[in-house]
Amino acid sequence: MARHNRLDRQYLRDITRNIRWHDAFRCEDRFDAWVPNVCAWCVATRTPCTLADMRRTLSTLVVALVASLVVGCGGSGNARAPLPSAADQASYAAKYPAELDRLSKDLAQNEQDARAIMTSWDTMPADVAGAKDLDVKGLVAKADRAGKSDGYANERKSYDVVRAFHKDEQGEIGKKVFGYVDFAAKGKCHEGESLGGAAVAGVKDGVDKSLERRIRDANEATAFLEDEKGLDKATHDKLAKRLDDVAYASYLVHVAIGDTKAALVQRSGEASQVRSTLDQAVKEQKARADDTSRPEPARKASAKRAEELGQARASIDALAERAKVGLEQADARIQQLTKDYDAKLSELSQKLPTGKK
Repeated sequence: MARHNRLDRQYLRDITRNIRWHDAFRCEDRFDAWVPNVCAWCVATRTPCTLADMRRTLSTLVVALVASLVVGCGGSGNARAPLPSAADQASYAAKYPAELDRLSKDLAQNEQDARAIMTSWDTMPADVAGAKDLDVKGLVAKADRAGKSDGYANERKSYDVVRAFHKDEQGEIGKKVFGYVDFAAKGKCHEGESLGGAAVAGVKDGVDKSLERRIRDANEATAFLEDEKGLDKATHDKLAKRLDDVAYASYLVHVAIGDTKAALVQRSGEASQVRSTLDQAVKEQKARADDTSRPEPARKASAKRAEELGQARASIDALAERAKVGLEQADARIQQLTKDYDAKLSELSQKLPTGKK
């Protein structure tokens, strides 16, 4: 999938455009206090670091990060055997309860989100009344087909991975970006002025906008809508949002909920092994904590680790039971959701404009 394996130049522009950079300035002093591992060349050579250097470095770091995540989601198209489970590894087992909990919640959330969009279709005909000369019914059909196709599904999975990563790590990433830019901004040219907050906000806005653009690009209905120049902006924007929602609902019903169920089945099957892994890991960490030949800080670290692993172990039974109940109901709920989706889409289509008579 070539589009997943290229650096997105528009993405870089989105990031840098949303950071309110000022005129170029130099940071000629306090190199020893420079944020480490950010502008390595300037630090190594002790040469002035220009704003262009900072901008290029920041953009490269973020683009490389997101590109690596997207490449990891795209797949090569070559079949391979399933990878062995990591349930016998303590580091994986420690995170297992949180992952099992997330998948159980996602299974319910997929249905909830799809039904919320389907309910909103009751007001769609009024929203697109200004597009009576456009084949809105045809565009909705295209959005529906796009949502359950591999092109849209792959983009959506990449979107979900990057958004989840950015949500989990934005605090740490924000600190590094803020410290880097804010230190440079307090150089001779902009003493006392903070650009760190603007840089952090710019990165977030750039990520969000670029991800949203990629999703829309994968929706064929959007491409057809963009060729229509006769719509007023308000109607165009409402219709674009509605087509986004149709594609997303189609993806949730036909792709996401099934994928989530399959992942939950796989993870649920690891519960017994994870329990054994955590029991053994707790035992080993407690032994290390009791070993008086080890340094006191190391013994305390082992005691803390044993406690954390014990808490993970204690949470598994309830989470595994909830996952079991969810899976027992999943097939019937998915079948009913698909039936309701088809009926609601058919009802909607009958109320939409089909173009000029």
